[in-house]
Amino acid sequence: MALDGLWAGGHRGDRRGHPQSGFTDPLVDCKVCKNRFRSDDERIKGEPGGPDAQCPVCGNRGTLTEPRMFNLMFKTFMGPVEDEAARKPRRAST
Repeated sequence: MALDGLWAGGHRGDRRGHPQSGFTDPLVDCKVCKNRFRSDDERIKGEPGGPDAQCPVCGNRGTLTEPRMFNLMFKTFMGPVEDEAARKPRRAST
């Protein structure tokens, strides 16, 4: 049985132009309407987390949280031992 060396080595994401550290997005939440947005969303007026930041959905000011990093990948391990050498990130759809 032949295996793809890039896939077996865990570097398939690099081949597609997605570095391993590139699957996190800074997100902000509105405390009133509970919607979530990327912190660089062009519809947000003001600096997210500040008193002048306006939610693009409900329009309230000062209700957006500070940006937090949201990981788009599940952390899984290949093999019987949980260490960084066995860590393989997986997409949520797999």
